Amino acid sequence: MRALHFGLILLLAAVVQAGSIQPRAGDPTVDGKDYLLSDAEFRAALAAARKFTWGSPIYRVTVVRATEVHAWYRAPITESICRLIIDRGGSNWRVIQVEWGPSHRRPNQPLEPTAGRRGTSI
Repeated sequence: MRALHFGLILLLAAVVQAGSIQPRAGDPTVDGKDYLLSDAEFRAALAAARKFTWGSPIYRVTVVRATEVHAWYRAPITESICRLIIDRGGSNWRVIQVEWGPSHRRPNQPLEPTAGRRGTSI
């Protein structure tokens, strides 16, 4: 009987772990409602975002809801803080908006960019 309970606990732990984001070397910091995405969904959203960063690394990802993710990076030439809004339509992730802000922030100023432009979908 104890073996059965232990087996069920191990199975439950494996299922819970399989559904969450598994950090890898070089991954950005993930915050927000990260429990809403599987690792595969996170990787797909990250791949869609990386098409818009001009080779700059994404340093932060915020999961807003199961169908919306925000990715943060610095623009390579201007050093502006940029945010990509990535949306899932069906099974595909696409960038729906690109926003950028000033390159110099006060220490207590939030990372939210102040100006933006509409992005294109993939």
